[in-house]
Amino acid sequence: MKNKKIVHLPVEQYLNDKEHAAYMEDFTPIVNDLIDKLVGIADKHNVDRDNAIKHFSVIFGTMTEISTFQDYGEAEAPDGHLECSVSGDADIQCSMCGEQYTADEVKEAAEMGEPFQFYDGKFLCPDCYDPYSRRPLEEQFETALSMGEGE
Repeated sequence: MKNKKIVHLPVEQYLNDKEHAAYMEDFTPIVNDLIDKLVGIADKHNVDRDNAIKHFSVIFGTMTEISTFQDYGEAEAPDGHLECSVSGDADIQCSMCGEQYTADEVKEAAEMGEPFQFYDGKFLCPDCYDPYSRRPLEEQFETALSMGEGE
C-alpha cells in the first residue's frame, strides 16, 4: 500500500467529509466487535466489564506508545512470527541481561524453536524471554518501556 495518506489525530481534520464517513463506516463495526469480544471475555472470567475494557485500553495504549504498526503483517514468516531483520555477523545484545549474540546465533535459536523476542531494535534472549513472558502484561509493558535506559 504505497502512497498512503498520512493522517494524524483527529482524523476528521485530514479527511474530507466523504473520506471521513467512509473511514468511520469501516471503523465503527471493528470497535463494536472488539467491545463485544472484551465483554464476552470479561463475562467468561467473571471480571467486571468496565474494568476489563479499561484494562484493554491501558494495554493497547501502552502498545501504541512503544510500538509501530507501520509494517505490521507485511514481513511474517510462514509460522506467523515476524522474521528477525538482522543478518550476518552483527552483534545483538539482549536488552535485559546484556549478553551478546550474533544474528546467526539468533537464527539458530529460532530454528531450534527457542523462544525469544526481537522487535523494534529490542532483543530478549531465550534465557530472559521465558521469565519476562510469565510476568503480568502490565509488568511486561513497564519493563519494555524501560529497556535500553541508561545506555
